[in-house]
Amino acid sequence: MLVVSQAVDLAPNPCGFSVALGMFDGVHLGHQQLIAEAVRQASLTGATPVVVTFEPHPQSIVQPDRVPLRIQTPDHRLRTLQALGIAAVLVHPFTPEFAQVSGEEYLRRLASDAAPLHNMCVGQGFHFGHKRSGDTALMKQLGGELGFTVTVIPPVMVDGEPVSSSRIRQRLRAGDFTGVESLLGRPYCLDAVVVHGDQLGRRIGFPTANLQVEGLALPPHGVYAVQVGWRGKELPGVLNLGLRPTLNQPEPRLRLEVHLLDADENLYGETLSIRWVKKLRDEKRLPDLASLKAQIQQDVADARQALGIGPGP
Repeated sequence: MLVVSQAVDLAPNPCGFSVALGMFDGVHLGHQQLIAEAVRQASLTGATPVVVTFEPHPQSIVQPDRVPLRIQTPDHRLRTLQALGIAAVLVHPFTPEFAQVSGEEYLRRLASDAAPLHNMCVGQGFHFGHKRSGDTALMKQLGGELGFTVTVIPPVMVDGEPVSSSRIRQRLRAGDFTGVESLLGRPYCLDAVVVHGDQLGRRIGFPTANLQVEGLALPPHGVYAVQVGWRGKELPGVLNLGLRPTLNQPEPRLRLEVHLLDADENLYGETLSIRWVKKLRDEKRLPDLASLKAQIQQDVADARQALGIGPGP
């Protein structure tokens, strides 16, 4: 899948481009329906199916005090889009200058740079451009002038309410993984890169992979049995998410760290995919490191039971 930051870098296609436009955080059921329509229309005409999106989140520029936590990292979003049959993704760098572009100017630029623009698919109520000046009415008006069609996709309903990224975040905060899966249309996984930690886990006999999760929507703090995807393998693990209160740090930082039960790999810089299986307990303060080590031993035993695997070597 081709990933570009400007439309002129899309691979030329005389049959044109079929575009799905949006933020697509989480690539949930509603997003999938929109993207499927763009892919369907591309298949009818020989056009290239393209997702057009933005990075960072527009709110980080427009309303930096109201930036939503992300369901996926940008790389995870790209991998999910590729699995849906998208040939190319145009990721606009959302800068202060880009935020000043009106909806009309943006569409005219896109139609010129991604020519011929065959059709655009957007969600109902979608707005874009400076001060939300672009909407579906403007898209249809300019489509008539510039030669592209517009398909507006109605919301997908689950449990009587529209599927949305905000609903997914709410269910994640509540630890409702079944509810999250019903909105995503697939099991919830968190993909993140392994970064260096303070080596405490290794010093007490339980090495952990620390994941970079800043800015991501996360489940409640606690200890979980998980399956860890890595390089085509699925490895059992026990995961701790929280502030590590036992350490009495003056400025505690949120950590997500996973201990692989039957492997000790060098994972720095690697991307792991975490599938949450069962919450084992809440986060709690323990009196000392000896107590912490004993508790982790119990957590490992509980995780093995939850994952249906026998005692370790």
